[in-house]
Amino acid sequence: MNTTQAGAASVPIEHITPSQFLSQSAMRFGERPALVFMGFSITYNTLTDLVNRFAQSLTDLGVRPGDRVAIMLPNLPQTVVANYAVLRMGAIAVMVNPLYTVPELTHLLNDSGAETLIKLLETESFTALGGVPTIFVGLINHQR
Repeated sequence: MNTTQAGAASVPIEHITPSQFLSQSAMRFGERPALVFMGFSITYNTLTDLVNRFAQSLTDLGVRPGDRVAIMLPNLPQTVVANYAVLRMGAIAVMVNPLYTVPELTHLLNDSGAETLIKLLETESFTALGGVPTIFVGLINHQR
């Protein structure tokens, strides 16, 4: 248990991973909204399912625990899914500014040692990034 400054109330802090926190939240809040984006809602159960499926896809593509995975996505639900999936499988998430130019991205990938890049389909095409495999993520189509 961690405590706060003298005189402040003590609040117990459970030491768990973000992946464990998501699983516990899904058990506790199940069908309640975990993400709301532009009027579209994703429940904790659905988010957990998407995270598990994407983590398995990353594993199937050869990403291993300890690998660095660059995530070059704007503020979208896919960013949350990708980040949790990378963490769930034991890899290291390297968050990348989606506005980076090719030289900036190349430097970051080389400096971080990222072995994989996750980015949107609709963004500028990047080529010759030091042989880093790229996983393209599409946008979610939904009806309101």
